[in-house]
Amino acid sequence: MKRLLTIGGLAVLTAAWVGVAQDQPKPAAPAPERSERGPVLMVGDSMMRLLSVAFEKEFRKRGIEAASFASLGSGLVRLDAFDWYAKIAALMEEHAPGTVIVVLGTNDDQALLGENGIQIAKGSAEWDDAYSERLARVMDLFVEKGARRVIWILQPDMKQEAQQRYAQRLNGLIARAAQPRPAVTLFDSRAVLSRRPDAPYAATLVDGDGQMVQVRDPDGVHLSRAGAERLAAAVLERFWK
Repeated sequence: MKRLLTIGGLAVLTAAWVGVAQDQPKPAAPAPERSERGPVLMVGDSMMRLLSVAFEKEFRKRGIEAASFASLGSGLVRLDAFDWYAKIAALMEEHAPGTVIVVLGTNDDQALLGENGIQIAKGSAEWDDAYSERLARVMDLFVEKGARRVIWILQPDMKQEAQQRYAQRLNGLIARAAQPRPAVTLFDSRAVLSRRPDAPYAATLVDGDGQMVQVRDPDGVHLSRAGAERLAAAVLERFWK
């Protein structure tokens, strides 16, 4: 299986982010953890761009076959612009992975275009319901196409308050969609990329050698290369013993 990394455009994050819902459901109970020797598929939006490089580096160290696909600027609110359902089906057919690692939703703080062509305003209960349905469909599609395990990485803490509210809201929707789906395991990226609970967002962290490293992109949303490497290593430490 060959390595695949496709860039679907420039990442565009909406300038005004809105969020509601401070209370979030508890993450879904983890699926049984077991070592998988591959193949592994990494799938996602702009947040997966550097993560996929870091993941493939870690998998190569372990002799695990892996492939990746990242579509910058896409998400689940505008399936007319990029059909994630069709792409997931094609990727699963091509690579037949046992495990899929997913990051989606970074670009989705905008109006959702429904299947009837009507836009649903962001921040509304209708948006939450429609988006949750799409999350559930994506999760089910991975399993229907043969994945035994789906590791969904939650959004990290964000620098700007409005972006943080959206990330918290999105993580809550992801958790609710995953709850009744035992094949889907959530990985909370926030603890890996934060210094302390009272100041969750951290642009820099101290590495194992005591050196200060930049773990977030200057935009306050995405990961730096070092941050991606830190997160990828934490995921493999948990799921690949």
